[in-house]
Amino acid sequence: MSPIQTLTRLGLSLACLAAAALLACMLAASGGDGEPQPETDLIEISGRVVSPGGAPPAEAEVLMVFGQCIAAARPDAEGTFEIAVKKSSIPRRGDWRDWKHACLVARAPGLGPAWIRLGELRSDAQVVLELVEDDVAIRGRILDLNGSPVAGAQLRLTTIYGSDRQNLDPYLKVVRDDPTNAWIHQRDQMRYLPPEALNIAAVPQATGERSEAPLLTTDGEGRFELRGIGRERTVDLRLEGPSIVSESFTVITRPQIEAKWKRSKLGRATRLYLEGGASLPIVYPATFNHFAGPSRPIRGTLVAHDTGEPLAGFHVSGSIRGRQSHAYAASAANGQFELNGLPAEGELQLVVSPASGAPYLGSARGPIKMTAASPPTETDFELVRGLVVRGRLIDGTTQQPVQGRVEYFVFEGNPNAAQFGGELPPSISAFTDGDGHYQLAVLPGPGLLGARASDERYQVARPEDFGRPPDQRGWFSTANRGLVRPSEFHVVKPIDPAPGAEPASIDLVFTTGKEIVGRLRDPQGRAVTEVEADGLRPRGGPTRLFSDTFAVSGLAHGQERTVLFRQPAQRLGAMIVVSGTEKEPLSVTLRPYATLTGRIVDSRSRPLPQAPVAVMLAGTTRDWLRSMKENKKPKGTRPVELHETRTDADGRFRMTDLIPGCDCELFAALPPENDGPPENDGKVEPVFIERFSFRSGENRDLGDVSLDTAVEKPGELAPKGAR
Repeated sequence: MSPIQTLTRLGLSLACLAAAALLACMLAASGGDGEPQPETDLIEISGRVVSPGGAPPAEAEVLMVFGQCIAAARPDAEGTFEIAVKKSSIPRRGDWRDWKHACLVARAPGLGPAWIRLGELRSDAQVVLELVEDDVAIRGRILDLNGSPVAGAQLRLTTIYGSDRQNLDPYLKVVRDDPTNAWIHQRDQMRYLPPEALNIAAVPQATGERSEAPLLTTDGEGRFELRGIGRERTVDLRLEGPSIVSESFTVITRPQIEAKWKRSKLGRATRLYLEGGASLPIVYPATFNHFAGPSRPIRGTLVAHDTGEPLAGFHVSGSIRGRQSHAYAASAANGQFELNGLPAEGELQLVVSPASGAPYLGSARGPIKMTAASPPTETDFELVRGLVVRGRLIDGTTQQPVQGRVEYFVFEGNPNAAQFGGELPPSISAFTDGDGHYQLAVLPGPGLLGARASDERYQVARPEDFGRPPDQRGWFSTANRGLVRPSEFHVVKPIDPAPGAEPASIDLVFTTGKEIVGRLRDPQGRAVTEVEADGLRPRGGPTRLFSDTFAVSGLAHGQERTVLFRQPAQRLGAMIVVSGTEKEPLSVTLRPYATLTGRIVDSRSRPLPQAPVAVMLAGTTRDWLRSMKENKKPKGTRPVELHETRTDADGRFRMTDLIPGCDCELFAALPPENDGPPENDGKVEPVFIERFSFRSGENRDLGDVSLDTAVEKPGELAPKGAR
């Protein structure tokens, strides 16, 4: 990720944002789930469990897990199994309200588990769950800052991720080069295992009997040990203990982290994120020591602003800017709360969320500067009573309830926001219940309800749905969460309740989009799996396809969408443009990547190191850059990035994963001033170099590409590069 993209994400000043957007368009498009499951309540799965060498393991078991064991099976002597469950019997779990998030998990003594999400399976597929070696135990030791052991500290497994290729090198590369986005790599490029799957007994549990994630306790020497994860996996642990900082860190099941993956210095993008309050991930090898600093409790009281009465059962969270440290508490009957585990020094941020169904808005405060000598004093809150809005999320075609989340936004200019005195909570939201019902509190005056479904079959909202014009860039400004854009939601509904209004009932209706399905093949006609796809879902987000099938979902009438497919291991790629009128199923052939090399130099033929270089899909890129620079709403579809990199010390660049058959445009930019202040990134402007397409397997060398550094002409985006 370039520092320009980072500036865009952080939402810095308008001047920086305009400059940042010039290269921020190098971001890739969206993604989605695999082939949709058939509309039947019964899920029937058959397959095999195998050891790393391919033989059936002894004493294996297969579980279907979603917070608890909902089905189980024992493989036979050949490792084959059959398992069945009704979708309607799978309990909902927090934000994961769709049966597709349930996991099929295989376990066997002495081996690491194998697993796959139900939403990644085809109904007619034979599943092969290959267990992994478990020859790397996690052994940690918790010490205080004086080096003394911390006995009785607790560590809870919060997440486990596995690499399909059983190789953590891509993860470690992100930790080294783009550390503040390491969690995004885990989420999008690795497969999540519910940690409670390690604890679950192999018998289905009654509804509501949830299993807990493993909890480890340090001994008198501060030591703990964890086995059963399997090699080449990541484990996120949360440390808690008396009088020590509660902190989250990641452990990899590798004996050591090689020197090549260790950070030499922080890049500009990372520094910008840290200035915005992000924190660096803490990543340890399988054997490690963790030094825990001292903590100090944060106490306060919650009362109603209108009556002064204490508020019980409200949720309070605290975090320290730039640290992987968070604390949570619920207010007692007298309204008091106590947060434990936060560092004694730093910038404290507090967020209060109302109890479920309570007619109050939350609150936020911070940063509050804390030092060892000056504990915070302003931790009491008076919460404002709001107007109750309730309703349902409904599928407009089937009239069935939709599971999802509803968020409330206060439009800029709403005079009732002033009573918060700058403490308006950034997120005011509610999840639906099993019948799609939601309830939350809102302010009188102009606002907005935005709803997202857990299922991506629905079309996204349109700008005209907001009831007011967007800004010049197509965004809408809110008082509590800044800028929002239509593609974040499936449905939006502007509201403007009067002061003292009675509870309002507002149903939010979702529109099902067109879905196009297809299969992926290599040039010989063989199925291609483990493909990375961009553009499948309407709301964005990359997707890993674990079968040879795909589905482009949520297409609006007359809408075209570009979809990119990449298979990194086989170095294959393809691009398609769908409109919803295609004959199904599509057959997409992935072909060998093309390679592009060259050298970026200045007007005196001197190499330009660290210069951003990008290959974009030809079309609207230059119009987008021009309109964004002029702070206007871009026209047409968002540009699609095929590859983005930076030049090395000699000004050379090499792109090895370009998709053949695409009409492309090459852009480059002068490098930002090394180690300069962030505002210098505003000088980085992309220069259009050349337009071309690649043949399958082509190797093209551009030689020296000179960037003209003359002042740009009026009305032009930037001077054209000279060859």
